Amino acid sequence: MKKSVDILGLPVISITEGRELGMSKTLLIDAPNRIVAAITIEDEDWYRGVKLIPYDNVIAVGDDAVTINNSENILTLDAAGDFET
Repeated sequence: MKKSVDILGLPVISITEGRELGMSKTLLIDAPNRIVAAITIEDEDWYRGVKLIPYDNVIAVGDDAVTINNSENILTLDAAGDFET
């Protein structure tokens, strides 16, 4: 199990697109269930608001990167709905 400090700041890579989509910034925790619910990311469009990846869409968290299937797995906070900041 990785610690949050090991995840934050890692690049987020799309496996199908083969490119970096941003950097992991914070973890959103589902406290009652004691799980990570999502990872927020910072990208070149940071001024458009908070973006997140529901943790169910994360393929792997390695030593060098967080991998997801594609950029469609990234949601705006408005589109995510169930998440609160």
